[in-house]
Amino acid sequence: MMLNENNELEKELGDLRSKICHSKTKYTQALKMKSYFKGKYKSVNKKAEESKIDSKKHEKEINILQKQVESLQAMADDNKIEKLEMFSGGRYKNEIRQVYMDLVGNGVAIERCEGIVRSVLNNLLNIEVDRLPKKSLASIMAIEAHVLSQAQAAEAMLNHTNNCLHLDGTKKRFTEYAGFQISTEEGSYSLSHQVMPSGDADSYIQATKRLFQN
Repeated sequence: MMLNENNELEKELGDLRSKICHSKTKYTQALKMKSYFKGKYKSVNKKAEESKIDSKKHEKEINILQKQVESLQAMADDNKIEKLEMFSGGRYKNEIRQVYMDLVGNGVAIERCEGIVRSVLNNLLNIEVDRLPKKSLASIMAIEAHVLSQAQAAEAMLNHTNNCLHLDGTKKRFTEYAGFQISTEEGSYSLSHQVMPSGDADSYIQATKRLFQN
């Protein structure tokens, strides 16, 4: 009778393992099954004492069952979604501010930053965040990033000689844009992106003057 029950338990364990593999939605189910097998553990222990079966064999069977329960708990923990706090002490943490600055610096639109960060954390790392900066605060972070990049470029120019200023112009939807960069011995730095009245030489000269006056 004990052998049949143990066989049934082993079969149920095998079915359970296949169902919860790589599925975070089975987290609650795994916890319930853990409780179920703990109950089975107590039942087997009681029947073993009543039947006066060999104590060593009984101990081995109980250990196997206990290991299966622990394995289920581990799988349930692996599928649990962690929650990450990004806001503390009245301000967003430096790590998330840096992420927003990197996104904006790489051309990501401010209004899209929140959705991108939330999607990456949730889908790739299985992490939920309590709150993230909205568009208005992301705009302020973009200004901070611009100021920091200009300060970094200014420091690099002061610390190196043979600096080279170069620019690049483009047109989008009938509007002229100009990008200014500085190259030093250790690398290049972005200085500014400006809207231009036109793409002629005089417009670029005036834009260059504004860049260094500001």
